[in-house]
Amino acid sequence: MCITKGKVPPQTKADRTRYLQENCGDGKLTKESIERLTQDILCLPANRHEAALMVKAIISLLHILTHEPSIATAGYRYGLHLLEKYDKEFEDEEKVDAFFVTKFLYLLDTTFQRFCDHLMEGMDQENPITGMSHLEHFMTKNIRSQMSPFLDGAGVANIQLPRCLQPQFNPNEGLPPAPRGLPIPPPAQAPAPAPAPAAAPAWHRRNPRPVSDWAVPQGKTFGEFFNRNNQQNFEGFPSAPHHATGLPETICIKYQVTGLCPRGTACRRSHIHPDRISPEDKVQIKSRLESIYQS
Repeated sequence: MCITKGKVPPQTKADRTRYLQENCGDGKLTKESIERLTQDILCLPANRHEAALMVKAIISLLHILTHEPSIATAGYRYGLHLLEKYDKEFEDEEKVDAFFVTKFLYLLDTTFQRFCDHLMEGMDQENPITGMSHLEHFMTKNIRSQMSPFLDGAGVANIQLPRCLQPQFNPNEGLPPAPRGLPIPPPAQAPAPAPAPAAAPAWHRRNPRPVSDWAVPQGKTFGEFFNRNNQQNFEGFPSAPHHATGLPETICIKYQVTGLCPRGTACRRSHIHPDRISPEDKVQIKSRLESIYQS
């Protein structure tokens, strides 16, 4: 819904209905459409595939309203590109955080809103088109900046949802109405919270004794050798029992080289104390790292 700059958006259903009737009541929208648009309905994706379909629909709408291609769709097109390119990474993150894809779409939407705000600010300039040239890559840069820990394999993007998008618990949900003439029972009490799971040991995230010989060469960073463009560098290392599941997995080289893996228990690779690595595996790790550092 487009609101004139400086105006307060309609907050209640009655206000939204009146707003739409005043602005679109001349046949542009049917009564059924107005009724639909005034409902408090949030369409959240169930998974990354639904998210991709929603982004494609937004892009198509913006192309109709603006032009194809258009800088207005740059952020959503970049978001769609990330969903398709990093499908496996999104799938893994969905297993850890069911709202991760919703957070990602919220980032795309808020970035688009900031883009629109900059457009409105530039309308007062003498030559607004020239003044808006810096916005061509504004959205892609902002999204890349927010998602860089996730895209570089260094952690999870820190995106917070507004309260209206966070899951809420209603203790009375699902209760039948009280019979007429009988006293209304008190509201049902929320169930006692389940006991918090035991905190993961500190060594699940932080290596207690990193091997100095495996460290990144001085003046270099871990990300220069291990990133999305060098996936092969994560392979070729021995396997060890996973620190959470006990199943054999390739060791987490970030945990061994830097001494810290922010994913902790959620990391799909194995975190193992260096003292528990066999001499043969240590030789394999050292040889593999030397070949990577010298390449």
